Amino acid sequence: MNTVFKSLECYTRLIKYLENQKFTNLMDYTLDSPSGYDLVQFYAKLAKESIGLRFIVIGDEVSDGKYKIVFNPENEFSYVLYSKARYTLIDVVEAMMHCLINPFLKNNHLCLTHDTSSQNHLEQ
Repeated sequence: MNTVFKSLECYTRLIKYLENQKFTNLMDYTLDSPSGYDLVQFYAKLAKESIGLRFIVIGDEVSDGKYKIVFNPENEFSYVLYSKARYTLIDVVEAMMHCLINPFLKNNHLCLTHDTSSQNHLEQ
């Protein structure tokens, strides 16, 4: 399977997962506040759901409402994504495709299958 089809497969997984979670935007996500959803866990789950691999994910607030998210797969270089609190579903999907999924597929030529039965709601 070529990279275009793998990318489409990952894109479809990502959209379906976010729609199943009834995700609308990142306004309720944060890095270190006890209130709201955890942004790092959110992006780690998106990587797992779309690519099928676990990543070490690190987040850093660059400025108010803007975050640097770093994905570290084992034995590889990092993938960096910049995220904003105002991001909608489409913004998140485009950022994931551009900054993680497509570069990862280009470097690794794979998109693993995974069990989608674990699609539980993100915990607060």
